Amino acid sequence: MKFLVYNIAYGTGAPKNRLDQVLGMYKYLHTGRRHLEKVIDCIADWKPDVSGLLEVDNGSFRTGYLNQGELIARSLHQTVYSAVKYAPGSIPRKIPILRKQTNIFLTPEKLRPCAFHYLPHGMKRLALEIEVDGIRFFLLHLSLRRNVRQYQLDTLAGLLKGLDQPFLIGGDFNAFAGTGELQSFMQALNLQSANTANQPTFPAWKPEKQLDYILYSSCIEPVRCKVGSAQASDHLPVLFEFRRRSEN
Repeated sequence: MKFLVYNIAYGTGAPKNRLDQVLGMYKYLHTGRRHLEKVIDCIADWKPDVSGLLEVDNGSFRTGYLNQGELIARSLHQTVYSAVKYAPGSIPRKIPILRKQTNIFLTPEKLRPCAFHYLPHGMKRLALEIEVDGIRFFLLHLSLRRNVRQYQLDTLAGLLKGLDQPFLIGGDFNAFAGTGELQSFMQALNLQSANTANQPTFPAWKPEKQLDYILYSSCIEPVRCKVGSAQASDHLPVLFEFRRRSEN
């Protein structure tokens, strides 16, 4: 089975350098479909069984009210499972462009069990969950503030402690201080990182930091992990191929 995690930056494309990123900030208020087509091509090339995409616009004025998740799903003949990443009743839910900012799962098959967990800390609180073939997948986009990230991870560890199904957790962890930020969380749940070489995923034009992770439980057997070079976002995609560990 293959699991893809990709922060697509609302289809705003891949800056060439830091200056280009700053000059291109207007794209976060208005962007077309050109870069989104590159995201679709990336997913089509890698053929993941489950895709977790972050920073997906589900129809604000930024995209001309185009739902990016539905467009990607239609183009790939897949089913989309989507939720706004801000908690119900929060201030961002009242702001037109923010209330359309989502994270999504894509799968080739329909009617998968799906759940939305909203963590009690931070602005981006969603932990999106889906189950495929008895394996649970979780998708996160953690806070930019380190202390809040730690609160979020501690809460999630409490939720998943004792889970007896194989599971994977992917997303943009914003771990700017490095993998060490995740050690207590990984130890609490006996998790391993798919990206054993710690290949950086950000910024796409000159990767220096590993912000995007896939973590997996002890019931998962890794096959390979690949950090892509797709230039469709300021992040690089991460693909993890694995199998369910046989029970002896």
